[in-house]
Amino acid sequence: MNSYAAAACFAGIGLLTAIVVRKGASAYHDAVRPLLPEYRRGDIAGPELSRQAWSVSAGFISWFALPFTLVTGIATSHLAFLPAEVLGLRWRSRAVSAAAGAAAGLAAFGLVAALRAVYPHLPLQVTSSLPMIAVPVWHTIFLFPVAAAYFQWGLRGVAAVGVPVAAVVAAGGHLGPLPGGLSAGGLALLLGTLIIVAAALRRRRTDSAAVPRFLVDNVRALRRSALLPLAVIGALCGALAQAHWLAGEPAAVLLMGTGHIWDAAAVGVFSAAAFAPMVTRSAATSGSYSTQGFPDWVLSAGMISGTPLLGAAAGGAVLSAELLAAPWLLALLHVFPELAELGSAMRQGMAAVLDIAVLAGSVLAASHMLPMAGAAIVVALFVWNEASQRRLMPVAVGPVGVAAVAIVTLLTARGG
Repeated sequence: MNSYAAAACFAGIGLLTAIVVRKGASAYHDAVRPLLPEYRRGDIAGPELSRQAWSVSAGFISWFALPFTLVTGIATSHLAFLPAEVLGLRWRSRAVSAAAGAAAGLAAFGLVAALRAVYPHLPLQVTSSLPMIAVPVWHTIFLFPVAAAYFQWGLRGVAAVGVPVAAVVAAGGHLGPLPGGLSAGGLALLLGTLIIVAAALRRRRTDSAAVPRFLVDNVRALRRSALLPLAVIGALCGALAQAHWLAGEPAAVLLMGTGHIWDAAAVGVFSAAAFAPMVTRSAATSGSYSTQGFPDWVLSAGMISGTPLLGAAAGGAVLSAELLAAPWLLALLHVFPELAELGSAMRQGMAAVLDIAVLAGSVLAASHMLPMAGAAIVVALFVWNEASQRRLMPVAVGPVGVAAVAIVTLLTARGG
């Protein structure tokens, strides 16, 4: 995919995001969707909702999406969707909203393109250090389902999931080449995900109460109001993911940035399983969907496709399929309530592992970039963040520190 095609895809994502959020049919941010029923009824005006959306999105843009984009040269989904969402609600004119959303998408493209243009001119000391952030992440992704099992079932769950997962990792050297370059850790992550989901399906609801009719109707109505634009958004996301311009969760961004594409896709599958219950229930109660569906299996489908065109077809098909299957999944969550609890535990487990793994990788990268002082800068930033009650998202502290160390390294090199 050339730069012009990538720019068009980013602009298209921004434009369509602005349109669907303005219709009240979809929102990317989980905290915005519950407010859309009031917006559709006219109880809250678009500019006011835009201000509220910005208040909950600014931190994700500045201290979650941006640091990982800076150290990898790959846009995160938050950077592509959240600014367009805020701008789409801001303006009363539909044309201005759509244009503002497209401009936000182009801005995300411009940032990534500028970073990719600058990286080759940076000192080798910097460019060779940045990929080190991903090393501990790559070696610990199989812990996601193990940590989720602990948060859900305690040590008993860890034993049931950890043993087969550890066996796959230990046997990694004897398995031979896996499809697409999938590592033993990635395979163990997928196996662990299947095990914990199957475990959550053991306990059925004891009563025979049906899903409230209005919730089912809300989900089915989305097929009319949101299916077509969301399918196009899924296609654009799939194409960009295949071309390595767009990724979702921090782990997927870092793995894609270091060439571990199938492992990044495996992380996307785990993330999708973790967010699926929340997205489905939110859609049922608010009558609006997540703009990118279950993050991030739409991107995973694109990543493992052979060409951007196939990535677009895969992304559009996956997002369409999940929206069409939403009533069925809502019924499944009703019959097996532990699935929703597991989703929360999976998100908690992934965050717990990533916070430590990304920090460790950041210390490693900073130490390589600027011996002695680099590690101290990252650790000092982490301590400050903890002491100040986490003004920055913990997972982003390391990349922010590495970016600061890179600036110091550049200034030192120029001074010398």
